[in-house]
Amino acid sequence: MIHKKYFGIIDAKQLDSLNFNQIDTYLFDKKLAYKSYRQTNTKPTHTSELGVVKNRLEISDKNMSYLYIDEVTEVVHDFLLEHYKAGIGGEKALFQRDFDDETFGLPELEKKKVALDYFNKYFNLVKGDFPIGMEYNSKREIVAEKRFKTLYALRESFRYQLQEPNNLVLSYLLGSLDYFSRETFESLPFLIKMFNFENILSILIDLNKKFNFEQENFFTPKTKAQNIYEEYHEQFYSLKQLDFIEQELNIEYNKKPKYITSLYFFFKNEKKLKIPKEPTFREIINHYFNTKFNRIKVSDSSSNSHQKRLKQLSKEWDDFQNK
Repeated sequence: MIHKKYFGIIDAKQLDSLNFNQIDTYLFDKKLAYKSYRQTNTKPTHTSELGVVKNRLEISDKNMSYLYIDEVTEVVHDFLLEHYKAGIGGEKALFQRDFDDETFGLPELEKKKVALDYFNKYFNLVKGDFPIGMEYNSKREIVAEKRFKTLYALRESFRYQLQEPNNLVLSYLLGSLDYFSRETFESLPFLIKMFNFENILSILIDLNKKFNFEQENFFTPKTKAQNIYEEYHEQFYSLKQLDFIEQELNIEYNKKPKYITSLYFFFKNEKKLKIPKEPTFREIINHYFNTKFNRIKVSDSSSNSHQKRLKQLSKEWDDFQNK
């Protein structure tokens, strides 16, 4: 069952008597397409500003075409990923099998080196001639953009290609679900290329999750720890500290006043690592972990149960830092 916006919004009977140009106009009138004007092949004009030139854009029917609006192509792109999702994942499973076999018994550092080689190989394979953008780093130096930012732009390029008149979008607007068959998938170079990209992307995401080559939020939602650190980074010792807190509180059994109290004072008193004052910490925990604590306070710091929890937390924290 399709519940996506725009699916079947057009009645096929309304297009029966229309030619291609009339269909374009019809889609424009329905606000499903917009007019786009291509730049004319005229020589650029130099300006008085060094290094700046002007290009003339002629607005006429000669260089005008109709393109599907962004919202339509976003919906259709999402639909294609969902509808043909069985075409994603097979290559990742095979890669993981071969990678595990190749790196069996290797120390983690050696395994990470092998993983990085594969990451770079697959990244360059899927990128092809697609340009890597530039961005400013924290020192305001111009550097190559993050690789997953390039991959995100690559995925967006497939959506942009759907803006041109095509049967995939039109069939979706007509509600022709039968069109989206295996035969269509295997006969359209666009879909084959798009899902080849998605398969390689799944391998790159998986490698990055396991070996942390770079922080990635384009395809993987931010963790609670990352969201908290963005807002309160000056009040915590590190993101690693918040990752540990998230790990502990993702266990439902640990979301109890005594455990969270021990967790808080473990960092504050035992490890003496930066952590917010109690009211702020409590507010963060209540907001991000769906709790309703009124106060985080240890009644007896020498109690056996509290000391036992501190000892266990110390062991788990040491293990966590060595991951």
